Amino acid sequence: MISYPIVRMYASAEQAKAVVAQLRERGFAEELITLVTASSQPPANAPASAASNDPVLSTILSGFVLKAHALVYAERIRKGQALVIIRPEFSTGRLAEHILDAGN
Repeated sequence: MISYPIVRMYASAEQAKAVVAQLRERGFAEELITLVTASSQPPANAPASAASNDPVLSTILSGFVLKAHALVYAERIRKGQALVIIRPEFSTGRLAEHILDAGN
């Protein structure tokens, strides 16, 4: 089964961290959530397709985001914003989107 990422950009790392905490409280597994800030490093188990000299870009790519989109997100993250990526399990996408959208 393929799990497509749901991505949301937030104004600050604190705001994104609060959303991640809500996702975890609602039962979303940590390995399905990626928080990306300016200081992010890719996870040790990142797929080879996420390899890059830019750790922020690599972290985004490790969340299975398309590279063209990841490049835009990386630029915004360098300007102080933060990104949350989640690959929800089947039938939990709507709940994930609700939590992500409520955090804005």
